[in-house]
Amino acid sequence: IDHTWMGEIQPDKNPPFEAAGIDIHPQSRARMRTQLKWVYERSTQTATLYKAWEELGEEDTVINRLELEPMPMHVVFRFEMEHLLCRAGLHVLHTYGDFYEHPYGEDSTNMIWVALQPDHEQA
Repeated sequence: IDHTWMGEIQPDKNPPFEAAGIDIHPQSRARMRTQLKWVYERSTQTATLYKAWEELGEEDTVINRLELEPMPMHVVFRFEMEHLLCRAGLHVLHTYGDFYEHPYGEDSTNMIWVALQPDHEQA
């Protein structure tokens, strides 16, 4: 699995927000633009998501803006997690790429682990 994209994230502590789509608010029917930016710290393997919603008026002028609290997430690599599970005394049975038990791969949306203590393994 190619994780080089993480190394390519610039260490810029304040990158610009990028538009991530426009939706219609279900109650007010206002046009809402989602803005996202990511900051990744290689030394701590922490990816932080910054998210904002902008209410748009005529000609896409910003009427109101709501910026959420930063959401830091620890980035765990597959072999790091496998090592941690083994150190905890667990035996890895499966690694899936989503909750539908598709194989874990390059385009997986999740990393789902099935692990048991050795004395609880099933044949």
